[in-house]
Amino acid sequence: MSIIEKIIFRFKSMINYGRSLFWLIRSNLRTTLTIILPSYLCDQLLYNPDCPKDSRSIVNTPQSYGITDFETHFITTEDNVAIHAILLKRSSLSLRSSIPTFIYLHGNAGNIGHRLPNAIELFHKINCNVLLVEYRGYGLSKGSPSELGLYKDTYAALQFLYGRKDICSSKIVLFGRSLGGGVAIGTIHQLVDWQKNQMQYVKPAAMIIENTFTSIPDISRHLCAGRSRTFLARLFRLIPNWFYKNQYDSRRKIEKILLPSLFISGLSDELIPNGMMTKLFNFSASVHKELHKFESGTHNFTWKCSNYYSTIDQFLNTIFSQESQSSEMKQQTTMNDESSAMASLTQSTEKLPLINAMEEYPNEILVNRSRQPTSIVMYHSDKQITNDQFANLQSGELNAHIVQMLDSGLIPIHVTSSESMCHDLVDI
Repeated sequence: MSIIEKIIFRFKSMINYGRSLFWLIRSNLRTTLTIILPSYLCDQLLYNPDCPKDSRSIVNTPQSYGITDFETHFITTEDNVAIHAILLKRSSLSLRSSIPTFIYLHGNAGNIGHRLPNAIELFHKINCNVLLVEYRGYGLSKGSPSELGLYKDTYAALQFLYGRKDICSSKIVLFGRSLGGGVAIGTIHQLVDWQKNQMQYVKPAAMIIENTFTSIPDISRHLCAGRSRTFLARLFRLIPNWFYKNQYDSRRKIEKILLPSLFISGLSDELIPNGMMTKLFNFSASVHKELHKFESGTHNFTWKCSNYYSTIDQFLNTIFSQESQSSEMKQQTTMNDESSAMASLTQSTEKLPLINAMEEYPNEILVNRSRQPTSIVMYHSDKQITNDQFANLQSGELNAHIVQMLDSGLIPIHVTSSESMCHDLVDI
């Protein structure tokens, strides 16, 4: 073979090699994009800190609403991320240190400034302090949002409140709406693992979740596949659960959470199927759980419905009045002999299966479902309910998913009605 033929042969070999390399890269690129793109899109759909516009730079303060007694903080998380928080507090120290304090966890868009109208109403009508927590990557907080990151943000908020002498640490309530509900459930589920070797055990006293989903894979399939027949929608339908970068698997986690829990579901929710809230309620292992359904409640504005705040207030009164009874019971038992104390404790625990065990054994914030919880289901309507409709509610025919089976049979379903209507407002 001549030198020219060798050069031509090598040149052709290089061209063939280049073609093979090109097709290999192209094939791998397609595969990589097929894997990464849906995961990236899931994050883009889940976290919307820039909606509405300027949400990362403009955050309203309580002063805009005439509130002067508040604090602004930047709380540092365990992984060194500074998160923005606003504390609405009572001016009286004695009152501030004796009432519940809410940790307010908002949805997937906007910032804490957009939630101030609701938080201020909560502050006034429930007689509580409210700490609005800004997730990392949202508002004025640093960092980028992620599932574990948002759990750490909430944990940092808990530690912040526990470190204050003017806040009652035994009356901290996690309140989460939409994504915030998943954050609340996930944070509580993580607490035991995070605090195994710590001297001070940080935990909330109760949890309130509103219009949240069972998991990200579940809600993604509902929103994308359920409403569209496009290729992307079909792609989401085929994606397995393990593929999702952010899971927020609340249905699985809530099976182990013992905390007293209030579930608030808007039956006119345009984003989250109210059946998901019912499923979370059904799987909850809470020692005391309540499900309240508001007929006119939309996704972001169930708080505009009548009876909304009274529902929360009554739940807190139930929880903390029984906590007070539990403390009194403990003081009484110390004056008796060991056997009578044990008998008294057993009887009282059977009557009030709430906070006793968690006070003495904080790790029981997570338990298996070894005993039947106390459950209450309420249906709130803005319309008059006829006797026939009430009978249907009791039998589960009108809303079959609100029926929960217990040892004693069906839970009684109470119906409250009012003349005022809930106003549907524009979702942000």
